[in-house]
Amino acid sequence: MPEKQLALFDFDGTITHADSMLELARFHRGTTGYWATMATLAPGLALHKLGAISATIAKQRFLSAFFGGMVHEHFNELCHRFCQQKLPMLLRPAALERLRWHQQQGHQVYLVSASAVTGRLANNNCNGEEKLRRIKAELALEEYSEIYAYGDSSGDTAMLSIATQPHFKPFRN
Repeated sequence: MPEKQLALFDFDGTITHADSMLELARFHRGTTGYWATMATLAPGLALHKLGAISATIAKQRFLSAFFGGMVHEHFNELCHRFCQQKLPMLLRPAALERLRWHQQQGHQVYLVSASAVTGRLANNNCNGEEKLRRIKAELALEEYSEIYAYGDSSGDTAMLSIATQPHFKPFRN
């Protein structure tokens, strides 16, 4: 019986070369609307950078400002249009090639990223130890003989620490 192998990929910055949530917000509001809304969020973002508010709170405020009050169906339609029209330009070809390789090898592949729903996070921001907690809650890691992990930031360190084959910023030119 073949040994089970797992591949964990961070999304933003690893598979993409930009933050997809920021790009979705710009896609939704247009460049002028995006920057006008970002200006209103600037004090809160500064507080986050200074450590006065958590990433979860900062992200919650961002999501509320850009998508709060949107009907779930409209948000899904926006995301679908974004994935068709904009997302392909954000993807790193080498990352997609590696992801497809894992699929062809029969490895289980997971994208480990935060989930947003109409102006609210589904749970705590999926970063750092929270990312690892969710992986452990979803998967029986002891069942895998090999764990590949791909990440690009300090928020991926905990995920990379459980990998037998960790890859930090592997798709950058």
